Amino acid sequence: MAQAYYNAHLAGDWKQNSYYKPTSEEFIRTALYEWCPAPGFRDLLFLDYDSFCGLDGKFDDFEIPTLILEGKWDSNWDMGKVEFMRRNHPHAQVEIFKKSGHKIFADEPEKFFDILQKFLEKADKAKIEYKPGNRIQWPKPHSDLELKKVMAQSHLNN
Repeated sequence: MAQAYYNAHLAGDWKQNSYYKPTSEEFIRTALYEWCPAPGFRDLLFLDYDSFCGLDGKFDDFEIPTLILEGKWDSNWDMGKVEFMRRNHPHAQVEIFKKSGHKIFADEPEKFFDILQKFLEKADKAKIEYKPGNRIQWPKPHSDLELKKVMAQSHLNN
């Protein structure tokens, strides 16, 4: 599998995640340590997707500071996601990284950490009052057994 990841990166697959071409060492690191979730993880993750995907108005009164960061060249998403997030998080700070793919922290680290630091400093001073009301009720997993199965498989694969 590591060879397949390495070959894919050599063939240009890196463009899905990065703005700048990774070095040979980064290619190798990705091939050896690519994120491989437990079997069934993605299926379990998306079981309840439709029940919490309707976010219209859910964050209109959200008082916790929110930062949304997006790479312009991220081919794993499209810019429609940014508009979706802006619509549903009207008070969020949104930053677009023009020379970044999926890994903005790697493509533009100075800009990323500068924005993050300023956001955290500002958020630390924010006066937050809890306002009950329009909150998302996150669904429970379909079953504890299903959740335990995914966790057990994850431990076996590591």
